Amino acid sequence: MIKLGASKVDYIENYNIKKNFIKSKKYNKNCKIFIAYYIKNVRLIDNI
Repeated sequence: MIKLGASKVDYIENYNIKKNFIKSKKYNKNCKIFIAYYIKNVRLIDNI
């Protein structure tokens, strides 16, 4: 488990970037995870 120190998570989504960003239920090498979360009052957006 990764501890980010996030006080609130807006969303975590998994998209297949090879298929026009179609939402995916399984993670594979063609996918990216998108996340938006808050640390204190700052909203951070990232992709993994």
